[in-house]
Amino acid sequence: MKPSKIILAIMVLATLLLQGCAVVPEYQTFYSYAPPKGEAAKSCLFQCSMTETQCEQIVQMRLDSCTTAAAAKAQACATQATITYNTCLASGAQGCYESWCSTDQCDVPNNCKSKYNSCYSICGGVVSSETRCVANCQPQ
Repeated sequence: MKPSKIILAIMVLATLLLQGCAVVPEYQTFYSYAPPKGEAAKSCLFQCSMTETQCEQIVQMRLDSCTTAAAAKAQACATQATITYNTCLASGAQGCYESWCSTDQCDVPNNCKSKYNSCYSICGGVVSSETRCVANCQPQ
């Protein structure tokens, strides 16, 4: 292969690798609300708000529980790994290594906003949404 073809191949490969490192835009959905008329509708919307608050509290409790359990599991793994490693060293064995422990990721689904929006609509209100780029946006 000629040196110029090698350089070209390296440049093409470098370009492909750099494209893989491109920053991905981040989008967020924003909501606007047109309230319904009347006292009954206000009472209905109050119930929607209360339900959303309760939903958020449940999501937070589940996240806290998951985080606590993940931390305890990681600590137990680390303790066991240290014990196993020290036992190996004490036995005089070769090739002792301390195990690596991972931490569980807590991904608790939160659909409280969509439930609130449905409730709001049922009460007679109008929910509008708009998705906008909020980070790493491409110039237009």
